[in-house]
Amino acid sequence: MTKQVGKKFAWVIKNFSSLQCKKFYSVPFQIGDCKWRLSIYPKGNNCDYLSLFLEVADFKSLPSGWRRYESEDPTQPLKKIKLNDDGAVSSDLLEEASPRKESMEVNGFQVLPSQVESVRLIFERHPDIASEFRAKNQYLRKACMDFLLSLVETLCQSLQEFSNEDLVEADIALTYLKDAGFKVDWLEKKLDQVRDKKEKERSCLAKLQETEETLLKLKQKCTELDALMDTEKAELSAIRTPLSFEDVV
Repeated sequence: MTKQVGKKFAWVIKNFSSLQCKKFYSVPFQIGDCKWRLSIYPKGNNCDYLSLFLEVADFKSLPSGWRRYESEDPTQPLKKIKLNDDGAVSSDLLEEASPRKESMEVNGFQVLPSQVESVRLIFERHPDIASEFRAKNQYLRKACMDFLLSLVETLCQSLQEFSNEDLVEADIALTYLKDAGFKVDWLEKKLDQVRDKKEKERSCLAKLQETEETLLKLKQKCTELDALMDTEKAELSAIRTPLSFEDVV
């Protein structure tokens, strides 16, 4: 399942542990003036761990010497993107566009400075959230925390922005976090609340539409009655007109 919002692209892979293929791709997504895709090796690419690559989807149509610049996140140096023969991206570090911001540790998790307050609040309110989370690799720990923060941000969306697809993806994300060892019962309750609100929103929208249709019919009826009243008033006025002297004589 894939989803693109602005310059962000999300790729949710269902039943990942049961995948048998050596390599597969995401659907292409448009960023800037060209199309990209992600490629993944579930069992690794000449290694024993998962490998993920960014590729240009339509590289054969691009001119020789094509270049693009990218940054993994605002705290990282810019990288110059160039293509290998198969369209995969190779990166060479260039001069940093801005000073690099070091990550900070909060309860054993490396997080960006902008995330510190949110992560601290989560641990203050749910101190045992990661008590059963056993991963030691800091990159994996950071990725899981980013995943948790993204889910919280998703639940903070307005109901108008929150789609049925968001509900499905939130369920998948919640299952992933629980499988990883996070205690997120509180988050599951919040998701249920959002789901209930979404149902009530749909019900209210249906009632509102029905009321609007009824009101429209009533307004049309009022317009017709106004026209009928004008006709009857004119008829009454004509009947009440007194006879003139000439009419009598």
